[in-house]
Amino acid sequence: MKKASLVLVAHGSRIKASNDEIAEFVKLISKEMGSEFVHIGVGFLELAEPLIPEALSEAAKVMRLKGARVLWVYPYFLASGSHVSKDIPEIIERERTNYPDLTVKLLPYLGSKGALLEVVLSQVRRFQADL
Repeated sequence: MKKASLVLVAHGSRIKASNDEIAEFVKLISKEMGSEFVHIGVGFLELAEPLIPEALSEAAKVMRLKGARVLWVYPYFLASGSHVSKDIPEIIERERTNYPDLTVKLLPYLGSKGALLEVVLSQVRRFQADL
């Protein structure tokens, strides 16, 4: 049985196309990993909807229906600015009180691990090959 949900957290933009791009990316994640989670969604820090609290609420509804208990929150940010180090953790901590029956886990942000190095090196090498 699937026991978790995933909410990708992005900044949000005044430019609708940027928010749509994130939503499409989450659909690709769902396509690849949907069988591993009861719910995969997106929440925005600001400037777009759903905001993080609404995204967590939606995930929690699905989780309770499906018997899942762990909600993973993945900050889709490249650097550890104030949003990553302060704002998002504060929001998640506040929201945890709304879900005492669930375990809400804030994952390390996207740029915090070396995996991005491989992506950048791969792309640069591909561009070099085109020269």
